[in-house]
Amino acid sequence: MNRTKQVMEMIELQKQLDIRVRAGITSNPFDESYMPKLVLAYLAELGEFLNERPDMFKYWKRNYVVNHNKALEEWVDVWHFFLSMFIISKPEGISEESIAKHMPYPRGFMADADMFLWLTDFNLSYASISTLISIGEILGYPFDEVYNMYLFKNGVNHQRQEEGY
Repeated sequence: MNRTKQVMEMIELQKQLDIRVRAGITSNPFDESYMPKLVLAYLAELGEFLNERPDMFKYWKRNYVVNHNKALEEWVDVWHFFLSMFIISKPEGISEESIAKHMPYPRGFMADADMFLWLTDFNLSYASISTLISIGEILGYPFDEVYNMYLFKNGVNHQRQEEGY
């Protein structure tokens, strides 16, 4: 499956999860009023990801361990909240053609500092999906790995909803 199809599947799965999470709370699960909370959740997940990647910013620390799978799981959590924000930012709907038009973004296009400035800029354009893919790949997370972990974690999140999370 190509990246555009993978991203479209992730968007559809995120829509379904968002509908389920917000069921009984609102008649419009994609209302802009959710955006402030989604931004905070996104930032919290980004912080959790960074805590799993001390090699990226703890220049003062000599001994650290990076657990690739745990960091990948946190990166996928970043993706979940990014996609929720992206969906809300596109009330007219999301076009597969628009996503395809911005694929692929070249790897290695920004320095570490620029990556993290971008990650906190909340650019929700179609090109931002490709940028997020590229950042993940620069950080060592090939998109196929992100996609597969997203599918797994989405299932976990649905299970959590069944258990009253």
